[in-house]
Amino acid sequence: MIISRKLISCTHSHNYKHYLAFSFNQSDSILQQAILEGKQLARKVNPHNPKEEIRTLPQLEAANMRGRLAELCTKNLLQNELKVRNLPGTITESSEFIDSVEGITQIDLILTVNGNKYQIEIRSSCVRNGVYFGITSGFINLLGWYKTDSKQKEPKKDFYLMYLYGFNESETTNKFSNQVDVSFVGGASKLMLQGPLASDKQLKQSVKTLYRCISPICTVYDVDQILNEMFQ
Repeated sequence: MIISRKLISCTHSHNYKHYLAFSFNQSDSILQQAILEGKQLARKVNPHNPKEEIRTLPQLEAANMRGRLAELCTKNLLQNELKVRNLPGTITESSEFIDSVEGITQIDLILTVNGNKYQIEIRSSCVRNGVYFGITSGFINLLGWYKTDSKQKEPKKDFYLMYLYGFNESETTNKFSNQVDVSFVGGASKLMLQGPLASDKQLKQSVKTLYRCISPICTVYDVDQILNEMFQ
């Protein structure tokens, strides 16, 4: 795994500056773990997509491989931050469903640091026009919580982190079989998603789902800002 720090500039008025690009070759152990565990998870998850259409097994495997790789990148990054900042803490992967007053959900990661425990949701999307377009165009959203007809309440997590893959979803298997890049493009706190920057949207690819969104992505916290929020 090679991590590259990328500087970005655009015409919007904000403080967003940096994102991180993670590059994996075919033999990388983290990539192989994501492939194996993504395929295993594909056989356990709900086969319906946000439009409530049935996804095929290859589609489920691709989606779960992308999601699992983003989770592993995040876990690696957070562990490194604890070491660099010389902070005692833990990062826990949650495999259990959590029951709260807002509903039942599954947490991707739990960060315990400085006496605080944060629930972290990790989102990822494919953008065929590339990462820069995904960050600045406004066509790609940072996704927070959501609701559907069958899931009226999803518990709100403390932080939502966003990853972008610079290719079409249909290219996932080929990319993961050779070399794949994924970019951590920033995130938002629950407070930010409850504020004026965010809105509820029915996205084109999931018209039956109402997402809490912020766009363009360059208006959210960049990687430095979101990490400082999490480790303050």
